[in-house]
Amino acid sequence: MPDRVFIRGLALETQIGIHAHEKPLRQRLILHLEMSAALTASARSGRIEETIDYRSVAERIQAVVRGRSFALVETVAEAVATLVLTEYPVRKVLVELEKPGAIRGADRVGVMIEREATSTSDTDAPPSVDGDDCSGHVGGIPDQK
Repeated sequence: MPDRVFIRGLALETQIGIHAHEKPLRQRLILHLEMSAALTASARSGRIEETIDYRSVAERIQAVVRGRSFALVETVAEAVATLVLTEYPVRKVLVELEKPGAIRGADRVGVMIEREATSTSDTDAPPSVDGDDCSGHVGGIPDQK
């Protein structure tokens, strides 16, 4: 079993929805994240620089999601997976995203996606997660604004 770093129950706020009444609202999403990475070196050294700083990951995800609007939970999950795989030394990521209150009577609804890092050259690298490239995309996902 590979080593993993996880974050459970991280609250995110963003504009999300496909219905007209949802689009202007900021809604709460709940993120559960699991990141596969080699942790042996950090376990031996005790140095944060040799591991995945989950505080940094959480803050980065919150900032990116807060600054965008999305139509679908799937798009948010894909943007989170892309961010983690491109900005941190992660081999594989499992993103589970819940949208509380989306269905009356349901305890939880949402999506789960799993993505793996790919070896790419600089020319094949995905666009910036911040949308700083001229295409207006975030993490390879078209902006929903």
